[in-house]
Amino acid sequence: MGARVIRMTTLRMKILVPVIGILVIGYAFGFYLIFSRYHEQARDRVYGMLRESARHHALQIGSRLLSGLNIAVANASFYRGILGVRGGFSRESLVAILRENLRSKKLYGAWVVLDRNVLDGNDDAWANHPLFSRSRGQFTPFWTLKNGMTHYTAIAGFENEKDPVNEFYWLTKRSGSPAITEPYLDPDDHGTRMISLTAPIEGPAGDVVGVAGTDVVLEELSRIVQDLLTLEGGRVALVSERGLWVAHPDQQMLARHVGTNHEAVQLLRCIAERRESLRHIHSSLLHEDAVRVLTPVLAGSAKQAWGLIVDVPEAEFFKDMRRAMLLTVIVTMVVLAVLVVAIIFLVGRMTWPMQRVAAAMWAFGGGDLGQRVPVLSQDEVGAISQRFNEMAETLEIYNTGLEDEIRKRSEQLVQSEKLAALGQLVAGIAHELNTPLGAIVSSSRTLKTLLYGSVRFIVVSLADMPEDIREQCLKLARECVSVPVSYRSGEERKLRKALDARLAAAGVRESSSCAERLVELGVVDIDDRLLQAILSPYGEAVIDIAVRMAQSVRLTEIVVMAAEKAAHVVAALKHYSRQNPDKDAGPVNIEEEIQAILTLYTNRIKYGVDVRLEFEGRAVVHGNRDRLNQVWINLVNNALQAMEYQGSLVIGGRIRDGGLEVFVRDSGPGIPPEVRNRIYEPFFTTKPMGEGTGLGLDIAKRIVQEHGGRIDFVTGGNGTEFRVWLPRGEVRDETGNSLP
Repeated sequence: MGARVIRMTTLRMKILVPVIGILVIGYAFGFYLIFSRYHEQARDRVYGMLRESARHHALQIGSRLLSGLNIAVANASFYRGILGVRGGFSRESLVAILRENLRSKKLYGAWVVLDRNVLDGNDDAWANHPLFSRSRGQFTPFWTLKNGMTHYTAIAGFENEKDPVNEFYWLTKRSGSPAITEPYLDPDDHGTRMISLTAPIEGPAGDVVGVAGTDVVLEELSRIVQDLLTLEGGRVALVSERGLWVAHPDQQMLARHVGTNHEAVQLLRCIAERRESLRHIHSSLLHEDAVRVLTPVLAGSAKQAWGLIVDVPEAEFFKDMRRAMLLTVIVTMVVLAVLVVAIIFLVGRMTWPMQRVAAAMWAFGGGDLGQRVPVLSQDEVGAISQRFNEMAETLEIYNTGLEDEIRKRSEQLVQSEKLAALGQLVAGIAHELNTPLGAIVSSSRTLKTLLYGSVRFIVVSLADMPEDIREQCLKLARECVSVPVSYRSGEERKLRKALDARLAAAGVRESSSCAERLVELGVVDIDDRLLQAILSPYGEAVIDIAVRMAQSVRLTEIVVMAAEKAAHVVAALKHYSRQNPDKDAGPVNIEEEIQAILTLYTNRIKYGVDVRLEFEGRAVVHGNRDRLNQVWINLVNNALQAMEYQGSLVIGGRIRDGGLEVFVRDSGPGIPPEVRNRIYEPFFTTKPMGEGTGLGLDIAKRIVQEHGGRIDFVTGGNGTEFRVWLPRGEVRDETGNSLP
């Protein structure tokens, strides 16, 4: 019976495996085609929305700049109209008009610079006047509005055309057209970063005899830009034609250059060409992968163009598409599961008649000639059943008629004839089954060969990296996998700074980011061949492959360490009764052990926790290394969870009372008063169900007591500090000498 079950199960699987395999492959291919089309359409819609949003913001900023430029143009037109009129306006009245114009428009500054003796031909007579003493009588009034108060001074020192600070005057003076200056510091207030919007003042002869302008403070303009609405998590910035930050989320970046890396060069090229762009980049505004839209910002007749940047995180950008994909995958898997169940049911229904035939043949072969198979269909299985029944009836009749003769013959001859008949029967049935089964096996082998060939083709097609670059990539990956990385924060900064200087000198773009990634991998020095690989077009891929392989190895190490931790917990639970702390005891360097434990949490604390080690002298005690490590693991883990992986973690040790006191101090909210007396109770925990057993601190206390030590804590609103005091005992090195 067991053999029959095996044969029927094998037949069913031979049918199910290729059928379900073809179904799954076809379904996956169809899903891929449909979802790819949906993903493309959804992406185009979001791209369009982002572009329209950026254009709208660019128009708003351009309108804001145009309003200031129009004021400068209006002032220039006013002075152009009065230059030919003698005695029409006094200098004092012109200065007052400029002041009132500044107040009404709520600008930072408004000013006029006229060539000598253009206004009234009498500049020398005003040289000692308080209004124009700085300019030796030349008409150069400058009003600023700060904190609701106006301040006056005369502009001086603008005659030097080569000084970049004087661009506010010479840019329009030379071109004879309205202009927008690059960001610069107010010559009279170096703490104020601003831009000027200028217009030429033409004389009666049509020549440029002066410049009128208005000033806008960068901080105010940046606040206006940051108030612009964009997608959730997005950032908006403004860049001048020469690459200076005009508006930035970080006020410290205002008036600084965008840099010289590849992305910065592409950005300035698009601004110079007055064209839009949409790129996927690693955003310096967001410090993560983002979609960047650049839109030109124009202001009236000014020839200068700025660029409005809108950066949106890729995670936010594709959030809706990922949600739709997840829902589609779930629905697809449910439908596919239903189809698979239906196929299994149908195949079972199809093979059930064959199972009945096989069972009857098995019994028939055992000598039960009364076996008959119901004919339930008109297909091949039905024909086999009918033929079996006919053969069984014939054999039964023949057997009945020849009973006397059979009795006269030897049992051996009768048995041989029966076996011969059964052999023929089995041969006939096998012949009937071989044809469809052979087709199924042949088709499945062909399908398997086709799939293997496709996979092999894909792998070979992707291997397009040059041999020398691939060699350096593999070398870097091997070094990163084999070199453990454990730097203190100060040491890591020095290594990163030195490697950054090396890469920058070689011409590596984004050298700071590249140096940071290499130091994280444990690479602090690079040879010339590796440097050339990084400088190649495949440089980013070289570093990325090394990062991925290193991360894989490190994650594997973390899993092993986590498994060892679980084993330690089980061992600790077994040692709830009194244990012998001297078993497997020896010198234990607490500082080194804690440094190793911190590697468990490297990925969790890297960007949110400031870790400091403050050990005084040699932190060495006599004890069981594995048991003591369980204490530090529990204390560090509790501290990180209390801070929610954001804040400061200080771990140190000091010699006290003839022993070593180890402390773990966090910046969390502290332990609530109502639970302070229960934290050492077994199975007591404040963590949500499933996140803690409540045994960590109880086990830690037992281990410390086994080593003759004690544990206590100090807590408050600024954090919690656990203190573990351990007797140092007699600590010897590997040679047997006592350690201090």
